[in-house]
Amino acid sequence: MLEITDAAEAALAYLMVNRDDLPYTTEDEMYVKALLDLRDAEMLKGETDWGHQMFIVLSILPAGVEHYQRAYRFRRSFVSLSETADELVCMTYAEAAFHRRKGQDTSIEIVDGRVSDYQELARTGLLNIQWADNVPWAVATTEKGLSYIRGDFMDEESKMSINISNSPTFNNTNVGSVANATAKTEPISVEMAVEAIRASDADDDVKQSAEAAVIDMGEAAKEGNIEKFADVLENTASIVKSTTTLGTTLFPVIGELISKFFM
Repeated sequence: MLEITDAAEAALAYLMVNRDDLPYTTEDEMYVKALLDLRDAEMLKGETDWGHQMFIVLSILPAGVEHYQRAYRFRRSFVSLSETADELVCMTYAEAAFHRRKGQDTSIEIVDGRVSDYQELARTGLLNIQWADNVPWAVATTEKGLSYIRGDFMDEESKMSINISNSPTFNNTNVGSVANATAKTEPISVEMAVEAIRASDADDDVKQSAEAAVIDMGEAAKEGNIEKFADVLENTASIVKSTTTLGTTLFPVIGELISKFFM
């Protein structure tokens, strides 16, 4: 997804979930290769031996954090998962694909102590799990899980076109404490929207996703990149559907940014 391998996505997700435990050392063949790829992409800082048999992750670089947050937002737009469940499903599919390519046993190894994450993945249909005494004893992949990992849902969304005949007009719109509730509102900037999001009563993870989405839309509008804007807009729509709290903040700035494509 987003120009790095599924194994690299899984490794990055693992590092982000366990970032308080860095440095991290591994000799696992799949993860060593994935971590080398991430280092080459300047997403992490780390060291390896001459034969690339092991890797020590020292820190996650800003580009890695940014990539993870963006990829996780896209995956959440398809299926909303906790970070730990997301990391587990990314790891599960990456390891299954790696073993298949190597001609090795493709049975999925169950990770101890992750019952709640497996329950979440079974409930959302991303893994097919058979249970014994309330713990998983057999795990299999699903088509929905493959779509989640590969980002197939993004391909479908990119085929959708946005038809806009007129730039939206927002009247009597209250944007938190930022907008002026008069008969005609002033243009809403990205900075103003971010301030309103931070001041809202939404949950912290929702505010973080909304803030990132607004910033991404602003960058896409500045670049004149309609495809990138459409992708972020789909993600923003899912945020609005999940909570009405931020609707009055997001709609005006969306309209303002859309209008930039027709100026």
